[in-house]
Amino acid sequence: MEDIINIAKELIKREDIEAIIGYEKGRGPFQTVPFFAKSPEDCDKLILNPLCVHNLTSYINQFKGKVAIFVKPCDAKAIVGLLQEKQIEREKVHIISLNCPGALNPKKLINAVKGKTVKDWTVNGDKIKVTYEKGNEDFNIKDFLLGKCVSCDTRTPPVYDQILGSEIKVGDLPSSMKRVEEIEKLSHEEKQKYWNEHFDRCIRCYACVKTCPLCYCERCFVENASPQWIDKSTDLKSNKAFHLIRAYHLAGRCIDCGECDRVCPMDIPLRELNMKMRKSVEEHFDYVPGKDPSVPPPLSTFKKEDPQEFIR
Repeated sequence: MEDIINIAKELIKREDIEAIIGYEKGRGPFQTVPFFAKSPEDCDKLILNPLCVHNLTSYINQFKGKVAIFVKPCDAKAIVGLLQEKQIEREKVHIISLNCPGALNPKKLINAVKGKTVKDWTVNGDKIKVTYEKGNEDFNIKDFLLGKCVSCDTRTPPVYDQILGSEIKVGDLPSSMKRVEEIEKLSHEEKQKYWNEHFDRCIRCYACVKTCPLCYCERCFVENASPQWIDKSTDLKSNKAFHLIRAYHLAGRCIDCGECDRVCPMDIPLRELNMKMRKSVEEHFDYVPGKDPSVPPPLSTFKKEDPQEFIR
């Protein structure tokens, strides 16, 4: 892979680039964090590896000028969505993407080291080398892929200015809808029980809202007091209303970056809910979000030939 630090240093010298949005190593084991490089010296901190899990596209509009941003293919799909909805201007974003073999689940890695003190970690090919206070250990990358990456068929980004890494051929993949189809087979009562148990654990921290690149409203509907759409308490009824309304808001828009699942402190399978909406939109409108910025999302488009059987 090309030297990302040199790429970033060349870009930051340009008068039209305000900042480079990328990743740096975090303080905790297997942790990477978003980083904004504004000088050539800052660029020395930039990293890019399978543990760079955050979708950085939410930070684009924090800058007034043009930015360069490192993105994975799933993040690039978020940029497609933001372009479609006119939330960003294409000429104000320099996109550096990569042919992605998949990102890793930091939680799984933390569990794998079994409480040992991690001094350092490095990614070498298909291995992660973990250095402890005494000795080291190698782990296979493929055993720690995020759930979304196991079935991901988008290894090359849909939009970019620069692309890093060799082309990755996608072989036979498990269906990304397998879990959705399993839940669809449950009885009504079983579905209610399944989701009620999950929604009842929600603490309404709104991490799912804050991390979602397509949740960009300045004031979320859950914050409205006049009118108040849903109660702010964390009872099951209010939690269910919040998650179901949000899922409808993302119908035909969710690009399956999986960030809502990753950041949820209560491990609520929000991706399953969003994938159900995605499946319905694909079946009814033959549309998959995040592929082509020139194609408007179906739920924000009117066509005279649209079926209107629902109108009485």
